[in-house]
Amino acid sequence: MKPTTAAFVAVATLAALAACAEAGGELQGGELSDAGAGATVALIPDTGGPAEAECVGTGTRWSDLYDDIFGPTGRGGSCVFAGNCHGPGGAGARTPSGVECFDRKGCRESFFATGLVSESDSSAPASSILLLGTLRVRRGDAIAGFMPEAPADYVFSEACIKRIETWIRDGAKDD
Repeated sequence: MKPTTAAFVAVATLAALAACAEAGGELQGGELSDAGAGATVALIPDTGGPAEAECVGTGTRWSDLYDDIFGPTGRGGSCVFAGNCHGPGGAGARTPSGVECFDRKGCRESFFATGLVSESDSSAPASSILLLGTLRVRRGDAIAGFMPEAPADYVFSEACIKRIETWIRDGAKDD
């Protein structure tokens, strides 16, 4: 019987949590310690599931990213996907370190408040917690990251990741 992507995600999440705990990665004020952040990159074998999702739009300003990727787009990968995740009333917004993407300004602020992005990430955007181990991306023959939870097989495209990297490299500004 072929393992499902959900099974790999569950195992990888548990492994990442165990590695985080072993590395001393406690949640402190909504942010992982450096050791914990380094231990959360979980690689899940690529089982030939859906290809990377198409990246809609091309801009690299925060308003572009929110409108095309993170905001209430109605598309998979959105932080507000169908309002069930990090939107009003979403489970992800109710956690102590949750991201809240109710609106453009609040979403960006919560990325900073939770440590997913920081101003110091501009020198190495791919090392931000958002890109290093949060967003689900393809890395060679594996998939890294755990967001979005729904749809569970969503993988951010390289084009979307490049747009986000450019925004972070440019200072993660709100335009």
